[in-house]
Amino acid sequence: MSNMRWRPSRRPHGLTLIEALAGTAILATVLATSLVAAGRLMAQSRRAGQISTACRLAEDLLVDWRAKGQDSPEDKAGQVAGPDGATFWWQVAVVENPDAQALGAKVLELRLGDQPPPARPLVSVQVLAAMQEKKNGSVADSSTTLAGDDAH
Repeated sequence: MSNMRWRPSRRPHGLTLIEALAGTAILATVLATSLVAAGRLMAQSRRAGQISTACRLAEDLLVDWRAKGQDSPEDKAGQVAGPDGATFWWQVAVVENPDAQALGAKVLELRLGDQPPPARPLVSVQVLAAMQEKKNGSVADSSTTLAGDDAH
């Protein structure tokens, strides 16, 4: 055993340039991926907030129209301000529905979005408006009940 001698390693005890570059590349990739994910999360959160605000505004419009004794204004559009001052656009259109017509009613759809029509709305709510004859024989809306809502 006397033949075996301890020899110090000729290799230094640090990282080589290649190892340092590989570590830096991995760290940069992880950081970039994290930033992209954070950006998407913020965008989704902002969009969810807009949809929530649009739902509240749609409900406020329907309640206001009902409180004034009127149904949703058919084939009309307008603007409403959100709580943060942002402008939302609304539009009401008649939706063809043979079942509602058979009952003497019509379906109105309130679309509310953060961009003017015809942009895709954030929220749409359909209401069933009953039809009733006026004294002169023409047909008029008499009441509106919530038939359902569909968030886009």
